[in-house]
Amino acid sequence: MSILKYEYKGEKYPELRRKLHTITEVSKITGIPNNALRNRLRNTDLITDKLLYPHNLPRKVLKIEFTGEHHVFVDGVSYTTGEYATAAGVDSSTMWGRIRGKSFVTPHDLRAPDPKYSKKGCFYESNLETRLERYSQKYLSRKLV
Repeated sequence: MSILKYEYKGEKYPELRRKLHTITEVSKITGIPNNALRNRLRNTDLITDKLLYPHNLPRKVLKIEFTGEHHVFVDGVSYTTGEYATAAGVDSSTMWGRIRGKSFVTPHDLRAPDPKYSKKGCFYESNLETRLERYSQKYLSRKLV
């Protein structure tokens, strides 16, 4: 089995132009992780500058405008999902579910979580208190043959 080597044609990394390189060598020179390069170089043996873009570019932070009256937020100013979640006292994924697809956030979106849907603090209380009662119930709930 031979190791795949790639040819570089581009301007960003002149040190790659000298010879054929393995993915590991390209990774060391460019700083892009091996797995990311493997995915980008599938079905090709030619590396171009277009394929060597930086790994994990910072994403644009989504800010949504707030409308209404609130003790923390100002009407007409945009905030992030994390800021809304912190002020409401809910998880950021919950807040994202509430405001996803909306063009503005209202005070209703910043409500406290409904304890009816929360799993925190809900514990199953069994009437079977002892080990012997639980063992007995195991066989009492089986079908008789």
